[in-house]
Amino acid sequence: MVSFLQFFFFYSVTKFNQNLINFRYLPPECFVVGKNPPKISSKVDVWSVGVIFYQCLYGKKPFGHNQSQATILEENTILKATEVQFSNKPTVSNEAKVINNILLLDNNY
Repeated sequence: MVSFLQFFFFYSVTKFNQNLINFRYLPPECFVVGKNPPKISSKVDVWSVGVIFYQCLYGKKPFGHNQSQATILEENTILKATEVQFSNKPTVSNEAKVINNILLLDNNY
């Protein structure tokens, strides 16, 4: 089964160009290159939901918020995403923070 993100990523790269992909919604495993890159499945959509959930709570993206697409790639921003920073405002419940951490950082989904 092909996930929405896999389809979008593949279609965007092959039919258009990199400018159509918003890297902030792709999980770290989508950026790993090399001889044995990790297998990508529909589970990558969990990461995207975490990014959207974070945006709904805080009004900004959890990783690379003020960075350009080029900078996100050049600096490996998403690959280095190992911790979510929660600001004090707006007030968000600890339960919401736990859910967001699970969505964004738990690679065992």
